[in-house]
Amino acid sequence: MGEIDSFTCLNEDYLLGVARVSTVAAQKSTEEAIMKFSKIAVTIVTSLLNKNLSQLIFKNL
Repeated sequence: MGEIDSFTCLNEDYLLGVARVSTVAAQKSTEEAIMKFSKIAVTIVTSLLNKNLSQLIFKNL
């Protein structure tokens, strides 16, 4: 009976560990997606600002 209990405890610890690893992996994946989206958004905004700035410069020449 003691062996079954210790096995059960080890199994629960293992499953908790797997759950923690999965959670951390999901968080990192989400963070990476947010970072990629942020980089794309910054690139688009920068591009639009550069375009508008160029148009202003050419109008004033």
